[in-house]
Amino acid sequence: MADTTTLGYAVAVVSTVGEVVFLLLMSRRSINHVVANQQISKLIQAENIDRARKLCLASDSNTYLRSLAAAIDAGEAARSNDRAALNHAIGSAFDADAKPRGASYKRTMIGGLVASIAALAGCLTVVAVAGFGRHAASGPAVGLGAVALCVGIGFAMRIGKFDAAVANTRHHVLPMLVEGFATRPIRQG
Repeated sequence: MADTTTLGYAVAVVSTVGEVVFLLLMSRRSINHVVANQQISKLIQAENIDRARKLCLASDSNTYLRSLAAAIDAGEAARSNDRAALNHAIGSAFDADAKPRGASYKRTMIGGLVASIAALAGCLTVVAVAGFGRHAASGPAVGLGAVALCVGIGFAMRIGKFDAAVANTRHHVLPMLVEGFATRPIRQG
């Protein structure tokens, strides 16, 4: 019984450390895409596309804003006022850059979810072996298990957030970006 309890706690503690690591990674990638897109849109409407690019590049490297910066670079490189050509160049660059970033984001969320499940499993092992409320070892395991469950739910709820940010950007910001490039003078050089 003592060996199983110790093993259960070891799994729970190691998995909880994993949860903390994934929480830190998640916090670096968390951006309120609605607010960020509104700010980028305002800069584009004010004909400050360069400032919009700088703002995108100031974000963490694994956010959708870096994909938006790649789209801005593609718009610059297109050197055209043709909306169809700009739409293709900007959309293609955005999608090509967003795909690997989205996969990385999902791996982080799934990794956190797996760590949460492992922590919960370790806690349930301790409770099952020690007996719920009958042994002093079960008290902390119940508390740690409850925390692991809540964190796991948080990771599960965030899995689709990157896709939502990309869809919002594609629908609201990219058309504005195409229009911004189409109506400004073509830069030479």
